[in-house]
Amino acid sequence: MARSLVQELTDGGGRDLSATRLTEMEDEVYGLLDRLGGQMLQALLQHQAEEICEVEKCPGCGGPLEARPPQTKTLRLKRNEVCWRQPVLRCGRCRRDFFPSGEGARL
Repeated sequence: MARSLVQELTDGGGRDLSATRLTEMEDEVYGLLDRLGGQMLQALLQHQAEEICEVEKCPGCGGPLEARPPQTKTLRLKRNEVCWRQPVLRCGRCRRDFFPSGEGARL
C-alpha cells in the first residue's frame, strides 16, 4: 500500500523529488493521509449503516414500519468530515420516523 501511495505522490514515479523541500513533501503526505482516512471512515460508516438490524415493528406502538428514503448524515471528526446515508423507517400509526442503528453502532 505504501508503494502505491508513493506512486500517487510522485505522479507515477515521473516527479523529481530532489527539487521538493521536505516540508512540502510532509504537507503532501499528510494531505493524502487525511483524504485516505476520510474515505475509509466514510466507507466504514456506510457499511455500518447498511448492516443495521432489521426492525420489523414500531418500538412505540408495535405497528408495522415502512422504509423511507435514507437521509444523508454528516459527522465532523478530528481531521475529517464524513457523510453517509442513514436508513429511515416510518410508523404510519404513530407518524414517527426511526433511525435504527443496530446493537454495534457506537456513534
